[in-house]
Amino acid sequence: MPHRVMISIILCIVFAIIDETHQMFSLGRSSSILDILIDSIGSIVGIMIIFLQKKTNRSKYRHICQQS
Repeated sequence: MPHRVMISIILCIVFAIIDETHQMFSLGRSSSILDILIDSIGSIVGIMIIFLQKKTNRSKYRHICQQS
């Protein structure tokens, strides 16, 4: 897996942690480990979809170029 994908995933997880920490200090808001987990899983799924889509598009493009 490319480093850019791993860095994106790590940044999303760190942002989820920072967001939940901020919510602990906001009136009327609550913080939850489950929210961090849900945000992290959503980020990972989204990043992986984009990564796989780009990988698929590249292989299709290479195949078309090789046929020419």
